Amino acid sequence: MNLLGQVLAEYLADIAAALTVTAAAWLVRKRRGRQTGLGEGDAT
Repeated sequence: MNLLGQVLAEYLADIAAALTVTAAAWLVRKRRGRQTGLGEGDAT
């Protein structure tokens, strides 16, 4: 069970890191889109 907990902790850490990167990229795109007038109808 200890191994499962360790794997789960690493899995959650990976998800948290991915979400952080995704959120940062989304905020940058949103900011950039507002400045250039693009990205209003973005599918992402």
